[in-house]
Amino acid sequence: MAVNSGWQAPSQAGRFIATLAAIVIVAWGYMTIPSGCETEGAVRSRTALPGSPLEKNSTGSSTAAPIARVDGATDVVEKPKTPPPLQRPFPPTSQPNIRVRVAAVRDEPVQLTHSSGWLWLKGENAQSGRTFRSPVAVYPVNDGWRIVEAFGTTQADNYRLKEIGPLQVRAPQNSRGDIQFGGNAYLGNVNIVRRADINENAADLVFVVPLEEYLPGVLAKELFKGWQANTYQAQAIAARSYAACEMEWWRNRRHYDVVAGQASQAWVGATSDAKSLDAVANTRGQYLVFDGRVVPAYYSSCCGGLPSSAVDSIRDGTWTQITPLNIADKGRRTMCCEKAPVAKWQASFSISETVDRMNEWAKQAGRKDLGPMNGMKSFVVVDKNSVGRSMTFLITDKNGKRFTWDASDFRVALNSGANGSRDSLKSSALEPRIDGGRLILDGRGYGHGAGMCQYGAEFMAKSGKSPRAILERYYPGATVVTMPETSSATATSSALVSSPKP
Repeated sequence: MAVNSGWQAPSQAGRFIATLAAIVIVAWGYMTIPSGCETEGAVRSRTALPGSPLEKNSTGSSTAAPIARVDGATDVVEKPKTPPPLQRPFPPTSQPNIRVRVAAVRDEPVQLTHSSGWLWLKGENAQSGRTFRSPVAVYPVNDGWRIVEAFGTTQADNYRLKEIGPLQVRAPQNSRGDIQFGGNAYLGNVNIVRRADINENAADLVFVVPLEEYLPGVLAKELFKGWQANTYQAQAIAARSYAACEMEWWRNRRHYDVVAGQASQAWVGATSDAKSLDAVANTRGQYLVFDGRVVPAYYSSCCGGLPSSAVDSIRDGTWTQITPLNIADKGRRTMCCEKAPVAKWQASFSISETVDRMNEWAKQAGRKDLGPMNGMKSFVVVDKNSVGRSMTFLITDKNGKRFTWDASDFRVALNSGANGSRDSLKSSALEPRIDGGRLILDGRGYGHGAGMCQYGAEFMAKSGKSPRAILERYYPGATVVTMPETSSATATSSALVSSPKP
């Protein structure tokens, strides 16, 4: 039956066809997908995530979100029409909502379900919404959306909504449980946003979550379960500060603030992990602040004893040119993560594969200064930062042409062509050498090396250091403040309340 909200139900013939299609889908699934597995192509089509919005060398490749299971996937990165803000944000005085892109769905439907058996959907400009039986499959079409309720069952039914704006999805009121996608449960409400800039069948799945509810899922994914409570609390403050800055950076410029993978900070969605929940609760409203504004508290798994400044590893600009993010400029610090399994490692690539990846990345990035190269004659380090981390490489090809590569660009280029974690670089802290037609890279650490080293934080916590002491070491000059949650969304420096030392 038709409803006033603009939903169009199918005719009797349409219902028959939908039911027949559902039976075929179910039967085909049982015949071709044993044990619930998906083909590699199906997974790749839906889960590509963009590069970090604040990484100057982002190419749109990353480790995928927890539900993605695909490394090195690429996507079209949006170009905002408005410039980013010049100033870092003030700490918020009321709890904001963060927009988390969980998946980029390409050429297949967004499939959602809820334990109640129902989901409520509404077009952005529709007069009212409608409740559908789950599972629900959502297809972007040229003039709006096609919705299939009870998807994959003999009760499947088709509806159309002629509206090109985002589609809002909610769980039924007073119901328990979270919305599920890809076998995982995710907190908050959902926006499904079409990506016509990619193709007519592309959409982004974005969950809108209160910040304090979002953070436990970050800690549960970013840290090991056996790590210290103080490590978790330090991570909670850093992750909260990072998220606040991402929200300000993308406000009114993009339809999501962060992705649910390592290109931003990992997010598992809903979690019952007690240590993560306690760490967020015990640090509620606490932010890292410098000169009255929030510090974008970047962090990585392991610096390998060779930290980097945020200006070098993340991006140039006033946001990163602050004391707490440029610890590497003060000289080598004591080895903080020497016992980490990724403190030292080695990778090896054939010269031909290396050159192919570099040339392809340079072409896609429009960097004519970096290619094309004809083979490789030499590969040397020409610039290091004050603690000895390689920053720039000079590469000479067989024709004698020289190319100067930023170390982080080189890492991104090789990883953009990788087939998995074993075929990629963990960091840009590299010492290269050519041996027998192969490029040998002796590496240190895992990640960009700016800000907090997670393995180093755990080492400090095991030594009895407090969360504040950990943060003071990795973000020198920053202060931890606790923001009282008020009804006002406007924060001023007078609202800052110093937090007691943990």
